[in-house]
Amino acid sequence: MLRRLFAAGDSGHRRPIRPPRLRASLAAGALAASALVVAGSLPASASVSSGFELDGDVLDNGAALPSAPDWGPAASGNTSNSIFTNVSGLGVKRASLPTGFFDAGFARDFIPGSTADPTTFTTGAKDLDDIAAGWRCVGANNVTNKGDIQNGYTAVYSDTSFSPPHLILYFGMEKNTPNGDNNMGIWFLQDANVACQGGGGGNGNAFSGHHVDGDILLVAAFLNGGSNPQISAYKWVGGAGGALNTTAVVTGTSCGGSATICATTNSATVTTPWQTVNNKTQGTSLGADQFYEGGVDLTANGLDRDSAGNPICVNRFVFNTRSSQSLTASLYDYAEGNVTTCGTSSIATSLRQQLGDTQTPSTDTNLEPPNNTVTLPAKVYDTSTITSTLGTPAGTVTYSLWTDNTCKTASTDPTFTRGGNTATVTVAGDGSVPPSPSLVFSAADNYWWQAQFVPGAGSRLTGSTSACASEPLVVQKPSPDLSTQASASVVLGNSISDVARITGGYFPSGGIAPGTVTFKLYGPFAADATITSTSCVDAGTGANLITAAGSTTNATRVTDTTASATSASYTPTSPGKYAWVGSYSGNAQNNAASGACGDANESVIVTKAPASLTTAQSWRPQDSVTVTASVGGTPTGDVTFSLFANSTCTGTAAYSETVTLSGAGTAVTANAKFSVTAASAGTYYWLVSYAGDANHLGISGTCGDENSTLAIDNGGTVTSP
Repeated sequence: MLRRLFAAGDSGHRRPIRPPRLRASLAAGALAASALVVAGSLPASASVSSGFELDGDVLDNGAALPSAPDWGPAASGNTSNSIFTNVSGLGVKRASLPTGFFDAGFARDFIPGSTADPTTFTTGAKDLDDIAAGWRCVGANNVTNKGDIQNGYTAVYSDTSFSPPHLILYFGMEKNTPNGDNNMGIWFLQDANVACQGGGGGNGNAFSGHHVDGDILLVAAFLNGGSNPQISAYKWVGGAGGALNTTAVVTGTSCGGSATICATTNSATVTTPWQTVNNKTQGTSLGADQFYEGGVDLTANGLDRDSAGNPICVNRFVFNTRSSQSLTASLYDYAEGNVTTCGTSSIATSLRQQLGDTQTPSTDTNLEPPNNTVTLPAKVYDTSTITSTLGTPAGTVTYSLWTDNTCKTASTDPTFTRGGNTATVTVAGDGSVPPSPSLVFSAADNYWWQAQFVPGAGSRLTGSTSACASEPLVVQKPSPDLSTQASASVVLGNSISDVARITGGYFPSGGIAPGTVTFKLYGPFAADATITSTSCVDAGTGANLITAAGSTTNATRVTDTTASATSASYTPTSPGKYAWVGSYSGNAQNNAASGACGDANESVIVTKAPASLTTAQSWRPQDSVTVTASVGGTPTGDVTFSLFANSTCTGTAAYSETVTLSGAGTAVTANAKFSVTAASAGTYYWLVSYAGDANHLGISGTCGDENSTLAIDNGGTVTSP
């Protein structure tokens, strides 16, 4: 009796060869049936046998197609083309499934070393019932061998030879014994909460979960020991209050040809990589007709959509054994597990700081943490990559900007071009994702980016969202430089000032006010003093802050990166060296900056004011002077009167007298008398000089401005009057 149909490439099959006559006759019938299907609608590539070894064997052997995988590793031990590997006697899904497969699930339904089974249906469970309302489970010490499931497993395949790809489900189940005709069913359920753990007896426990519109039931009957498999697919319509549509969506038989649904069993003993049970004996082999497998193309048969046309996302499978293939059959044993028919997606993101006029992700600065700090002004954008278990993703990605690390508070500054904190881009045909538009940050703050992938309409991909905390961005103020330039040295009586220039800041046109600069003046110091950072004292002992000279003025934007400010003018009252110190307040876009006492270009020298004098000579050899100045108050100090016998006022003075200026700035000689000889008779000349004081420069009159002619009395020595 034939358990499967051989494909054209079966010459390498290592299973026992069937009788030639029977193999030929059944193969011919299968080819005829295949020809009818091909002529009707579907191409040969739609066959569920083309992507998997549906050959009634558990191990990968390349019988159906050299590149097609199977449930378990090859006998040689090669695991690269299997769905599961053996881990401690249990089938475990490979971390990297064969090409096209994106999920698989394995369920063991026996307790090693025991005949007990905690997962069997109680009497009365039917496929027609809703799950929570009609299914109950109970533990059993001995399950009828014919109805005892050992292991059940499924795999999900995406046939990308179609556009969009076809979704194909494969299944395999192991039973304790065959015993003639066998009936099995598999529910592919969308409710991920469907489960039950048997109790100690009686009515057992109720199942959790419910049917969802579009749930799929496969019912297979293996007649005549398995040589005549029949398999039908049904759909549940409606939710928990719905019902199973008892009209089969599609019916199939043995695997092979271009069948879009099929089932088969093993014709001889097969080996399993994992532990199983053969007629109550635990081991790694199964006798003929104890292993059942098959597949169904959900897409080709309209089983991948619910009643509204939405994609069906299977999350659980439940194998069952049954009293018959009838939909009213009593259900015996079951094995449950997880498998998903909706592919998963994941989104990886990376922030970039735009360096030029256009976005260049390959060379723009990567802002991966901890290097996720930028300084104003900055242009930043987000990039993302979508990976999918269903091939090339399609849909949209929405980038968003937030001001909290849970992505709940939307950014209001900056916002994207159309306003708001989100911008949506369309995933390209090759699956690449355009970057977000660049955002110009105008204020320092902490921000968090996020990217969300939404699959296109009808996609069986799950969406994905980047973790908010994975995309932090710290925008900090620049720390500008402050340079100052004091005015040039002046003569006492003139004003001095300071100019501050702020560079390396962020002062956008039309932006907020640049801030203020506070100017302080210290002094006076000695003209030759060296001023250091400790020379300027605001208060206390040694304070030399000139309060009246201080001022705070608004800075003025010059360029996007510079600003300037000028102090108020101040007129010193004393000569000496003065030191300016400027400090910039900063603003919401810039850090503060301060100068220091003794900064270069911040000292200004104030020199003494000039004085002038006028003299007046009386009849006697007596002189007087008045010293005046326009600034610095009334001159004080000494005036020296000298009388010379020549008009150049050189040589030794005939008479000299030093007089202290009065409070009015005047001085008069004491009218002293002096003797001359006849040889000294002639004209004498006064020269008056002012020594200066703290605020005024010294000054000297001009020789010859005043003169006296001394007469000689009695032709001899005379004394001046």
